[in-house]
Amino acid sequence: MRDWPESVCLSFNLSTRDIAAPEGLERLIALIGASGIAPSRIIFEVTETALMRDLGDARRALASLKALGVRIALDDFGTGYSSLSYLQKLPIDRLKIDRSFVMQLTEDETSLNIVRSILDLCRHLTLHCVVEGVETSEQMLLLRSVGCRSMQGYLFHRPMPAGDIAAFEEAFGRFPAQLPEPDLAEVA
Repeated sequence: MRDWPESVCLSFNLSTRDIAAPEGLERLIALIGASGIAPSRIIFEVTETALMRDLGDARRALASLKALGVRIALDDFGTGYSSLSYLQKLPIDRLKIDRSFVMQLTEDETSLNIVRSILDLCRHLTLHCVVEGVETSEQMLLLRSVGCRSMQGYLFHRPMPAGDIAAFEEAFGRFPAQLPEPDLAEVA
């Protein structure tokens, strides 16, 4: 990652054990320091399930990581318990809307309205919002029409080995131009 462009960040999923056990947290902090990577390029993703065990411990652990400069994402938002208190009590920078809403987005108005509501919530709380599981141009266009600007999914690329990142980055400048601009009248 040290050789990647400074604008490229890397996300890691944290388990309950990673954020609940003091030795796990100490190891993470040591790894961040030893990596030589700017902490602002690291995003730690936690699920609601990982937070449920002990919100107090989770808050302390995430605050310690946040103090280093890393970013914290609440992953798979909208499934599980989806407690809004997590947004209030934890140092969250971003939400990742679970792909289960995207799978039915084009057929189910309720799914679209839920995504739209979460996007509005994120705007009001100044949280970055990423929609997961985007696999079709139709989904992407519909999401863009309701204000979504950050998406991930197989439409954009499948996971790749680290050795392929440089070639991907070189070609990436041309990739967005290949995606069609949404015709909002057609999508709505």
